[in-house]
Amino acid sequence: MSSLVAEKERSERLSAELERSAASIDALQKELTMARQSILSKDSEISALKRRMSELEVELEKTLKPRPELYEAFILSYIREHRGRISLAECSKEIGLPETNIRDILENLQDKGKIRLEN
Repeated sequence: MSSLVAEKERSERLSAELERSAASIDALQKELTMARQSILSKDSEISALKRRMSELEVELEKTLKPRPELYEAFILSYIREHRGRISLAECSKEIGLPETNIRDILENLQDKGKIRLEN
């Protein structure tokens, strides 16, 4: 009889342990599901942020890309300030463009009739 009681107690302990394990598994599965959902949400946020970064990079590149009309305006202003004369070397340093680019801009200005180049 005592072995029967011992076996029953052992069975009850194992059943209780099994229930705790099942509850623990359920809790871990719920936590895992929530973690996966959080990761998916974060992935979505990261993708959106990457898209926005790409858009901002394009906007920045457009903003930083020099526009020819700005260089033309600067060179015309430079010529006025220097009494109709231009030093390619000095202008190149001020603008940050190679002398060949400045020469090209001067030729464009001449083609537009805004200046007259002399040799």
